[in-house]
Amino acid sequence: MASKILTEQEARNIGYTGTATANLLCTYARAKALGCTAKSGYSFANNQLVYEGSLQQAEHIDYYYLTIASKSCSTAAWNATSSTISYTYNVYAHYAPSGSSSAVVSGSSGSTSYNWGSKNTNSSATTASPSFTASNSTYGVSASTTVSCTHNGIGHAYVTLGGKKWATVNIGASSATGYGSYYAWTGTDPATSVWGSPWRTPTRDEWASLLSSTSHSWTTQDGVKGVKFTSGSTSMFVPAAGAYENNAASYIGSMITYWSSTDYNTSLQFIFYGNSSSHAVSTFYDYHKLTVRAIADC
Repeated sequence: MASKILTEQEARNIGYTGTATANLLCTYARAKALGCTAKSGYSFANNQLVYEGSLQQAEHIDYYYLTIASKSCSTAAWNATSSTISYTYNVYAHYAPSGSSSAVVSGSSGSTSYNWGSKNTNSSATTASPSFTASNSTYGVSASTTVSCTHNGIGHAYVTLGGKKWATVNIGASSATGYGSYYAWTGTDPATSVWGSPWRTPTRDEWASLLSSTSHSWTTQDGVKGVKFTSGSTSMFVPAAGAYENNAASYIGSMITYWSSTDYNTSLQFIFYGNSSSHAVSTFYDYHKLTVRAIADC
């Protein structure tokens, strides 16, 4: 005796989803759309009609949820413009296989990072609590969390060399190889004026101490010439930003001239001077414009 052809409604009674058309004979394509699959030993083309006893409920997802399993903050990257929080997440899909009364949990995991973009650079700020959302497009779920991260409290990255905290970029620059801004020496400290306390321009003796407590060599970093100071595993690159003498660019890319805060006399200021062959403390007329590498008192 031939097996009975199922209607869509009968297939829907086996399946778990979709809307059936009453009294319409059911193809395998429609049966799958209604949440059915062929039992073991049965095989159908999509346009074939299905019959009684050939279908079972397809395994299906009842619901999904995403959890952010761990999160941590990288304080080493904290500076005026960006910092990264790295975190991992786990996505779990819960479903009930046909013929089983217990839920089965499967999962996938991954990792990503969230970039703050810009942050509060107030020197009194000590924490930030960015919120971020992780999501998984396959499962169509998301979860949010907040991470509290403590930064160095002074708003700009630094390295410690010669017992002093030296900024890793020039005032006005966004990277170690950027020249930054040029200033005439007027008696007002440009480092403190731009970045605020505890940042200031180094003294003559602090530049001299940096030279005596580190190895230093003329080098090229990311296509920019300059001097690299190294002590153990710590290093700092100072680009050859040159100067503006009488408002004309001079020796940019071939000479290093950085202000110190120490006066030589009423018209000359001590500076850090360097080129491809020598690096030393020297003097320069204070009406010319030079770059500034700051240090922090904290």
